[in-house]
Amino acid sequence: MRGFYYSIFCVMIILFNSCKKDDAAVPECGCESETILTVPSEENAIPMEEQTGGTLFFKHPDESAQYYDEEEYKNRFWIFRETMGCSMCETYFIVCNDNFIGEEFDYLKEKEDVRDSIEIEFSGNIKQICDIKATPVIYAHGEIVLTSIKKK
Repeated sequence: MRGFYYSIFCVMIILFNSCKKDDAAVPECGCESETILTVPSEENAIPMEEQTGGTLFFKHPDESAQYYDEEEYKNRFWIFRETMGCSMCETYFIVCNDNFIGEEFDYLKEKEDVRDSIEIEFSGNIKQICDIKATPVIYAHGEIVLTSIKKK
């Protein structure tokens, strides 16, 4: 009899747990997804000082790009990083937490010069971009949650 109640108890626990809604599920991509890499990272073959250097710019709504030209990627800060020793290797990070950047870089939002940018040092958590496109191997795109940023 005791085994019977134990079996009922186990079945109830399984049923109760399987009925819970998983509202806190982590998305597979985008700013709220798991971190796939950090900047800087010892796992990366690129030297540390190169990993944390980049160019910050603001992508205006009327600017077009060869890849990632959708509205969700416009009106946002981007970081461009070129890899030394690879003359055409380019990495683009779309900044998730614009509010972290602060007012210091707000002038980049002004439309005086579309290509206005500034050299920076940064660190952060890279996230998988949701709209993965077929791009040449020399280009990489991701979203990033910044943990530090400063002018070079």
